[in-house]
Amino acid sequence: MWVFDSPVSNSGKLKTYCYELAAQHEFHWEIILHQHPDQYLIDNKVWACSADAFVLNECTAWFNLSAYMIQQDYLAGKHIVSAR
Repeated sequence: MWVFDSPVSNSGKLKTYCYELAAQHEFHWEIILHQHPDQYLIDNKVWACSADAFVLNECTAWFNLSAYMIQQDYLAGKHIVSAR
């Protein structure tokens, strides 16, 4: 499930793009536009992939998707900027 911030510009286009990508690769995704996605994630007690400290501190559990993608070499040949 992807939850995007509906007031953010182009979130509707991103939702459409994600559904197109899901159809191409047979991903079973649900994509939601929500007024308050952070609170939605916290209230629904789901695992979250987020960089938002509020979500990470308040959600049931979280997963560092960015680190996983880098460790698994999914981004080989891409330019990655480290903040370390």
